[in-house]
Amino acid sequence: ILNSGIVSTYSERLTNSSRTFNATGFQMGMKHLFPKQGEEFTADINYFAGKNNSDAFYTTNFLDNNKEEITGTQNQKVYGDGLMSFLTIQTDYVKPLKGNLKIETGLRAQLRKTENNNMTYIKGIGEPDYVLIPSATNNFKNSDNVYAAYFSAKNTFKNFGYQIGLRAESSDYKGELTNTGEE
Repeated sequence: ILNSGIVSTYSERLTNSSRTFNATGFQMGMKHLFPKQGEEFTADINYFAGKNNSDAFYTTNFLDNNKEEITGTQNQKVYGDGLMSFLTIQTDYVKPLKGNLKIETGLRAQLRKTENNNMTYIKGIGEPDYVLIPSATNNFKNSDNVYAAYFSAKNTFKNFGYQIGLRAESSDYKGELTNTGEE
């Protein structure tokens, strides 16, 4: 309804859609204790991946002003699919030294990839075939990787505890709209 209160069209829309998602993943961890009290090495791996598919069919029936007869029908279909994976690998090492001095160091890599494709087609009133609508189509893929390393030292002096450390991190993100080639 427009601001003037005048009805421009009446229609009814019917939808039939489905979606599936399949996922897999695993986690693994390891801890090694050295003979020296407090010295240890740990390693962890976490992986998760998934795949999805979807489709939707829309039928829009345009009705006359009495909402009794169909004056035209427009059909639309949307297909989608995608993939994603997440992998995290991390290690940590702790070593006690003289007195209360303790050092810790570690590495971490977090790798993520996704891909999504959504194509929208329309079949206009009286048209024989579906036509792709580029402005309503969105296909992209991306990767997002983060790498990190750290070192810290912890100690006490009388009743005063302190910790100093350094962390370095690097990240890399790449994305592409695969239907247009834009990055």
